[in-house]
Amino acid sequence: MEVIPSRFKNIVMDNNSAYTFEQLNETVFLIQFFDHLKEILGNSFEEYQFYIYANIDSTILPDSLSIKNPKKVLLFLSNQNHEINEGLPGNYFAVFKCHLPADIVRERIFHFPLGYVKDTKHHPVKKIEQRKYKVFFSGNLNKGRVSLYKVLSNSIIPDIIYGQLMKVFKRVPSLIKRDFSSRFPSSYVHFTNGFKKGLDSEAYSQILYESQIVLCPKGFLRAETYRHFEAMRAGCVIISEKLPNTYLYRDSPIIQTDTWKEGIAYAQKLINDPVLLAHHHTETLKWWATVCNELSTARRVAEVLRSLNTATTKPQAVKSL
Repeated sequence: MEVIPSRFKNIVMDNNSAYTFEQLNETVFLIQFFDHLKEILGNSFEEYQFYIYANIDSTILPDSLSIKNPKKVLLFLSNQNHEINEGLPGNYFAVFKCHLPADIVRERIFHFPLGYVKDTKHHPVKKIEQRKYKVFFSGNLNKGRVSLYKVLSNSIIPDIIYGQLMKVFKRVPSLIKRDFSSRFPSSYVHFTNGFKKGLDSEAYSQILYESQIVLCPKGFLRAETYRHFEAMRAGCVIISEKLPNTYLYRDSPIIQTDTWKEGIAYAQKLINDPVLLAHHHTETLKWWATVCNELSTARRVAEVLRSLNTATTKPQAVKSL
């Protein structure tokens, strides 16, 4: 279990969070992020009061909203709604939120990465050609992944009908085919019956770091998932549905496709083209190191905070962050 380290006197969980810090998936990412941020900001780090707010219920506002502090900063996690809660803009020095549909350069709202699940352990990153598995996916068969399931199963049933059938089949798990590893050579492609219901964390981590290509279908509501960051950290080539138009994904080496038919075809193309596969692998590791990892995130947040400190115009004028 992870707790907020005592060295961070100015970081607390908001009282209206639905979870404790220990219950969050991204605690390891957050602790490393704050360590880097503290080092980058130096003495000025202590000037800010950071509140971590994690709640999927958009009708509940952070308790810290009413606290009077000109330098309070909110990290808004867990909530997958695109909308910004009424009352947040103007009541915080800055708000960093996951699951924004695009970069927002108004009202001091900024995108924050999901990070990775704390149980997904980091292993040495192998060269792409030395990895055991060609394609990897292990995850819950939720409604957002029916389109991927349908392509893997070669179904020609219309999507709307297929979606209804899947609801029926899920009531009797034995009726659902879950292993599609044979679609690709030397691969592991499995659907599970719930979040964290498949491979244990150690097996998942080991296979992830032994995989060349990782399929990243959407989560329950949104396209971006922890899997994107876990696979990026491992140097896997990522095939995904379209992701939000934010700095995290715009111009990234993540292969974003309109349909999973295209995505699966591209996976096969990569398997047959080791040069292209190696190129995506190298670019993915660069993107993780320069844009998405804990240090890069801390640098960006520090840049935002410094810019807001020195801005002489309204927050809407803060561009290029």
